[in-house]
Formats: sequence, structure tokens, C-alpha cells
Amino acid sequence: MLPARSRPDADIVQAAIATARDVYGHDPVVYPSHGGSGPMYPLVQGLGMDSVSAGVGYAGVNMHAPNENIRLDDYFRQVVYLVELFRRFGEGNK
Repeated sequence: MLPARSRPDADIVQAAIATARDVYGHDPVVYPSHGGSGPMYPLVQGLGMDSVSAGVGYAGVNMHAPNENIRLDDYFRQVVYLVELFRRFGEGNK
């Protein structure tokens, strides 16, 4: 995939940060650029839309290893985060 980058001041970025703060109780770690693959280029550059990616995990997740895992509490809190982000952004709130 080709690279893509959203504006840090974009409404979706600001909504993602504010939602993370509300759901998790602290400021999120924000990477303006991060390695990985996904369909960001068609959204950001192709359609001119800003986009964010929000992962879930913890220090012992063993990302992409044979024993990759996730804690259920983290998973369910991520669901709450996504629902709140969609609600907040859909209503035009940052």
C-alpha cells in the first residue's frame, strides 16, 4: 500500500483523541506516522478524507507472534471506544 497521512488538526483526529481521553481516562499516544498496512491511501489521498487507526492491546500482546493475544477487558473497552468515536464524530463533536 502507498503511504498516507492525515492532518493532526482534522476533525476525525481530534475526535479520536478526545474519545480516547474520555474512555481510557488519559491522553492517548498519537503517532503521526506509523508503519503498517491498510487501506488508508485510498481514503486519505484518493478520496481526500482524513482517517485514523486505533488499535487495542497491551505490552504482552505479542503482536503477530504465534501466541498473539488480547485481554477481554481491553477488547470490550475498545468496542466502547469505537462506538463513542462514531457517535461523537457523527454528531460533529470533537
